[in-house]
Amino acid sequence: MGANIEGGIAGSFMTTNKKVIYPEYKALNVGGKYIGELRGMWRMENGLMAGPFVCHIRLDEVNKRVVFAEGFCYAPNDNQRLLIRNLEAALYTLKLPSDNMMSEIEITLDE
Repeated sequence: MGANIEGGIAGSFMTTNKKVIYPEYKALNVGGKYIGELRGMWRMENGLMAGPFVCHIRLDEVNKRVVFAEGFCYAPNDNQRLLIRNLEAALYTLKLPSDNMMSEIEITLDE
């Protein structure tokens, strides 16, 4: 995370917080597709922010790549559980080119 998410203070960056709770990995099967789910806590190295995160790891078979879709929550005065559940819902709707989109389209013919 540190290479991609910098903090507002020079030299600060996001990292996984393994001191509070070690990240938990779970293998899921959603719609016949394998999804790796990683959840835990993040914190800002050399900064003051922290919060929960959830990550879905998927295989994009069409483009031959592994896709990491992550959601981070920073809301010190709000219900973080509800916010992280909303992030999870968004991750479950992720569609990759290898997903069969036709199964979700209902076609009706006017007679």
